[in-house]
This record gives sequence, structure tokens and C-alpha cells, in this order.
Amino acid sequence: MVQIFGCAILGYVTTYLLVCSAEKIQKFNYFELAYFSFGGPFRLMVKIVFFLCSWSYGVSYFILINGYIATSLRTLIPNVDFPDYLIDVNGYFWQVVIAVAVALPLSLKRRITSLIIWCLIGFGCIIFIMITITAKAFDTKVCDIGINLRDHLNDLRFGGIYQTLSTCIYAYTCHPNVLDAYYELERRSKKRMSKILILLMLICACLYSVCGAFGYFTFADHPEQLINTSGNILLADYKGSLLVQLGIVFLTISLFPALPLCIKPAKDGLLDIISPSEKQDSFPKHFILTAIVISTQVLCAYAVAGISDVINWVGGTLGPLLCLVFPVIFYMRTHKTSMKKIEKLLLFLIMTVAFVFVSLFVLTTTNTVSYTHLRAHETGRNLVCRLLLEKKKNTNMIMDSI
Repeated sequence: MVQIFGCAILGYVTTYLLVCSAEKIQKFNYFELAYFSFGGPFRLMVKIVFFLCSWSYGVSYFILINGYIATSLRTLIPNVDFPDYLIDVNGYFWQVVIAVAVALPLSLKRRITSLIIWCLIGFGCIIFIMITITAKAFDTKVCDIGINLRDHLNDLRFGGIYQTLSTCIYAYTCHPNVLDAYYELERRSKKRMSKILILLMLICACLYSVCGAFGYFTFADHPEQLINTSGNILLADYKGSLLVQLGIVFLTISLFPALPLCIKPAKDGLLDIISPSEKQDSFPKHFILTAIVISTQVLCAYAVAGISDVINWVGGTLGPLLCLVFPVIFYMRTHKTSMKKIEKLLLFLIMTVAFVFVSLFVLTTTNTVSYTHLRAHETGRNLVCRLLLEKKKNTNMIMDSI
């Protein structure tokens, strides 16, 4: 809970830094701010990080949508013998369908404000699933709410908190769309945008906290139910609850407007890498680049092992750069003559924490031993021991992620 609200505060501070930087020099995208800060080479680096981060978010959304649709079909219509490709949570069929029928048409819209109706529908769907998860935590048919919280609090580990930090950073990465949204405001002002950002971060923090807390209450004593869900409580067994299954359907719908919000920045980043001097592309080029971005996202979504891999790597590497380091650099360069000492100290602290976290994440992740290497040398007895240890490890990591 503290981590969620702490990241929300950090998210507000860094998004507001972006707004202040853009308003100061009247440049309303990452690339122009980067060029103003340190010239062409720095702009190129920002372009690459911006593109990869936005593109990776689209990959994660396609994975989620495919898993939710396949799960909904299996649970809502259990008596129908569907073909395997329709109910395969790791398949690609629904990814392709959503890419063609939803993602491409919505992503061709050039203005974020044109998606406002879809976003409001998505917000209502998220509220529904939050209420459903909360209610199911008190349903004795699903779980035993009388868990010993003291014992579970004693099991909290720093390693678990550190592991979930990348997920929190991922959850608050709205920065690629903030400057576009600010530029499209009819009555644009820093004060008005500040109120919008505060409301946005507060709503997100409350939603994450409620869903996380009651999801933990539901499965704290039964983590084995989450072994095959990558820690996603919505893919767990809620005893066939109709409300939960409807909630999954509504949550899937809520992801539809999220797709263009990550496809559009990725496409803009790709355009700026290909044609830096072109301010706005023609519709044919806009269509082709958008289709390329979506196609590569679908291919990668099918190839990766699961949503947790994308979240961890984006939240642990690209996210801190895009959401913490770059906004601080932009602000320090655009306000270098007017900053107070306390502001400089706080901004340097944010950058230092971001760099330390990214370094630790890369070191701890790349130093893990390959399971392929282990399997090549294990005997039958060692295989049993490894599987038992892996089950215990998966249980601990799942409860940390909740």
C-alpha cells in the first residue's frame, strides 16, 4: 500500500515536471524537449527509449486481452467444445482479431481526446471489477477471510518489495501521453493540468490498493491457486463466479482504449526516428507505420513467455528512464536559472534512485542461472528436488506480486 501511494506521488511529480518543462519552452513532446536539453545525440536516445517503452506496453496489452478472452470463453460457456486456438491463453488468434478489428481503427485517430468515450467506458468497467474482487474476498465459498494477518505481515521480505517495484513503475507509466493530453486541453494551464494529474494518480492508487489488498485476502492462504496465472488474480479459480467472469469481460473492454494510447506514441517515436524533420505524416504513411507497430506487437506478444516478463523488464529498465530520469533532466535544463537548491537536491535524488534501481534490476536479472543449463545436467532425483524448490519459489513470488 505504501509502495503504491509512494509511486503515485512520484508519478504526479514527474508528470508535472514534464508539463512545466513543456510550458516553459512551448515544446510539447519528448523529442523537442530532449533536443533542447542536450542536442541531437540525446534526442536520438530519448526516441529509442520512448519507442521501445510505448511499444512494449502494447505487447503487454495484447497478451492480457488474449488471456482474458480465452479464459472468459472457457468459464462462461463451459459446455461448448471450442477449438483449442479459441481458448488458448498463450495463443495468438484473439490478438490478431483485436489488432485488426479494434487496435488499428482506434489508433488511426490522431487526437487523444477522440477516445474519451472509450476511456469513460473503460473506467466504468474497471470500477465494476474492483467492486467484484472486493465482494469476493468476503465470500466464504471462495476463500477464508479469517487469515492471520500478523503471520503474513511477518512473511514480508525486502526482496519481495523490491521485485514488485518494477510492477508499480509499470502501472504508473502514463508519461508518453501526458504532453499530448496537455497540448489538446481547450483551456491549457499548469494549474488545471496539475489538478487532472492529482485526480488521475489518486484514482489509480485507490484502484490498485483495493484490488491488491482484497486479492491478497482472497488467496493469501491458498497461493497454489495462482501458480499458473503469473500472479494475475483474474485468471485464478473463483469457483466459477459469474460476477468475476463478467468482470473479466468488462476489463477486456477497458483495455481497448488503452491500446491506441500506447500504439500512437510508439508510432510517433518510429516516425521521428525515420523522418526527424517531418512534423506530421500523411495518412498513407500514418496507416503503414501504425500497422507495422501493431503487427510487431502481436508477433512479440505471441513469442514471449508471459505478461510478467514484459512488466518486469519494462518497469525495471525503460520505465525508470522514461518516467523518472528524462522528466528530471528536461526540468533541470529548462529551469536551470530559476531552480532553488532544495529543488536541485530532490531532483538529483530522484535520478540517483532511478539509476540505482535500474542497475540493481539488470544485475539481479542477468545473473540468474538458466533453467535450460540446469535441466541439461539434472538426474531424476535432482529433477524432483528442483521442481519442489521451484514450486516454493513460485508461491513466494506470486504472493509478493499480489
